[in-house]
Amino acid sequence: MNRIIRSVLLPVIYLSFATQAFAEDSTPNCRRFAEDLRQEMVTIVHDKNSSFKQKHQALVRLFQEALDMEWIAQNVAGSYWRNAGEQERKAYFKAYVSYLPNFYIGNFDEDDLNGILDVTLTKFKEREPKQYFARTQITQKFDEPIDAEFELVEAQSGKCHIHDFMAEGVSMLDTQREEIRSLGEKGGLPYITERLNARPQAM
Repeated sequence: MNRIIRSVLLPVIYLSFATQAFAEDSTPNCRRFAEDLRQEMVTIVHDKNSSFKQKHQALVRLFQEALDMEWIAQNVAGSYWRNAGEQERKAYFKAYVSYLPNFYIGNFDEDDLNGILDVTLTKFKEREPKQYFARTQITQKFDEPIDAEFELVEAQSGKCHIHDFMAEGVSMLDTQREEIRSLGEKGGLPYITERLNARPQAM
């Protein structure tokens, strides 16, 4: 599987195995978020009654729920989002919600799923009120260890989401901004939506 795809996706999965460390440092709401994520991930990964395809689809759903999809979609589109009409925004967001997990999980295979060995939480801190930074080192069965960082944000409602991954120095937000905004230069948000909808869908 493509190294960038794997290194961006895996922090979501590895977060689920690091719950105990998070529980010691996070706010109560983000602790519950991490615990729920862990429980669901473990259930998906070790479900012997589900096929790989079923597990893959479950991971896509979990990926969509764990990320702050609305915030990320608007953030990466920047001025193209701000200058678009309501219907254009709705069409883009629908396409983006489908595109993001398919882009990062599309080549996720059984070896990757079975290759998770361990994760060590090496740093966790509150950068600003309700904004958290974590650094992990991931041990894999089929590849070298990966150093991954990610950001958790707690909304006013108390719900926590992931805003960004930084895997081996590669930021998901930076990668997305560059790609999405380069598309916008050719035709604004409608063109971005058109190109996202034209991408192959995983499984």
